[in-house]
Amino acid sequence: MPGEEVRKAVLDAVLRDVPEVMRFGKEFLDGLYRGVVELDKVPDEVEVCRGKDEKRRCSKKPAEHHGGNDEVVNKLIEYYYLLSLYYYRRNDPYLSGIAFGRTLHYIHDSSFMYTGVAEHNVQEERMRKIVTGDTNIKDLCKNIDVKSKTTSSDVIETLCIMYRRSVDTLKQFINDISKTPTRKEIEKKKRRVALEAIALTFLVLADIALFVLFILTPFFFESLGLIIFLAFILSMILTFIGFSIYRRELHSLERELAKLGMTKPSPPTITKLMENEEIKIISAY
Repeated sequence: MPGEEVRKAVLDAVLRDVPEVMRFGKEFLDGLYRGVVELDKVPDEVEVCRGKDEKRRCSKKPAEHHGGNDEVVNKLIEYYYLLSLYYYRRNDPYLSGIAFGRTLHYIHDSSFMYTGVAEHNVQEERMRKIVTGDTNIKDLCKNIDVKSKTTSSDVIETLCIMYRRSVDTLKQFINDISKTPTRKEIEKKKRRVALEAIALTFLVLADIALFVLFILTPFFFESLGLIIFLAFILSMILTFIGFSIYRRELHSLERELAKLGMTKPSPPTITKLMENEEIKIISAY
């Protein structure tokens, strides 16, 4: 993983490229520089649970930054981004800075394609020599096209991906802060989410009713049974689509509430039904 010198050098370059962040004040910047490097000393954890009931087994371990579960890393990037918005709105710029710094830390590590310990250490040392020399990161990356990439095993490309993704995320943060939704918009979104939850409940009840009806339909009514079965399948598809829409709207609502400082985002849980596995993220903040 990139060392402290690399992270701070990338952050220096990002702040020079996005000077608007300076208006957030010294406390935010102090927290930012702390958060971008402290994650190796103050790690997040994941609790992985497998099985059901008495066969359920759980174990805790530090959340891997790279070479691990990409889904966990992406969830942590999103979580700390929302947490930073939340603390900024709660007039706590220092904690907002720490949370955003941890966002960048995960972005940096996920930009670095893990290729094994030995090769990784060599790449890290090459990167350190580049940033501690006279190289200007912005100039270095000017003619390197990494817009379509989120990770690389090439040292120069990785450095440029770290820089580009950090700049883009910071600009998005500034944009989210400046374009705060109104209370009226939030209430409208709450009502829509509530209505979607009610509709989803009726769809689930319809699924159950159709399944029971199909089971109870006499065998000699084949045509009726087929119609009920097809209706059940259609209802299941609609339930799946409705659930996907509901989750997206719920996530959007959580994002807007975090922007207003109304609700602190919760560390996410990843449920994998097919693998019978649940991954609960235990955040340090």
